[in-house]
Amino acid sequence: MEKFICDVRNMLLPGRDSPHGSLAPLLVAMTVVTGDVDSPVIAKHNVGI
Repeated sequence: MEKFICDVRNMLLPGRDSPHGSLAPLLVAMTVVTGDVDSPVIAKHNVGI
C-alpha cells in the first residue's frame, strides 16, 4: 500500500528529475476539467431516456 501511495504522489507531484516533467499533473487536470464540462451535458441529454 505504501508503494501505491508513493506512486500516486510521484505522478501528481513529480520531482525535478522526472523525465516527463509536469506532463502527468497536466493530463490529470485536463481529465478532471473535461469530465466536469462533459458530465452535465451528458446528463442533460440522458434525462428523457
